[in-house]
Amino acid sequence: MDLQIFPPGVSNVSPLRQRGRGGTREFWGLARYAQSEFSLQARTAKTILICEDDENLRQLIRVVIGAGYHVVEAGDGDEALVLASEHRPDLIILDLMMPRMSGLDVLRRLHEDGSPTGTHILVMSAWPDADGAALNAGADAFLQKPFEPDQLTAIVNDVLGEPDA
Repeated sequence: MDLQIFPPGVSNVSPLRQRGRGGTREFWGLARYAQSEFSLQARTAKTILICEDDENLRQLIRVVIGAGYHVVEAGDGDEALVLASEHRPDLIILDLMMPRMSGLDVLRRLHEDGSPTGTHILVMSAWPDADGAALNAGADAFLQKPFEPDQLTAIVNDVLGEPDA
């Protein structure tokens, strides 16, 4: 007697075949289904790159934007450029004052190198008059620190839509 357990609505899961010394064995179950579901979820979740040298602030931003996004973090400007190239984020949240390379320099480099199509950039800074420089350098939005969590959530949701549940 074969006992097969599948999630509701899943009935066409094919067997996973494994060859070994004793011949070919078939494994029915959720492993293949789960693998395809999780890889599909990773491909469909929007990616946010948080570029902030203050680890506590990175954690706060991650908590404020909530679950439902694939989040990647950079602690300095050089790392931000590498991760932006590797992950092709949908949104980059970029601090202006970072070690190794300033946020403005990162922003300029992203545009010089042909920033990924569809990538939006939100610049954050404690300098109230930095908004003009950030927007002139190619930022899509500016948020002054300290910020209200609702302000950040509103910008992220406006740019990316509601997060995946």
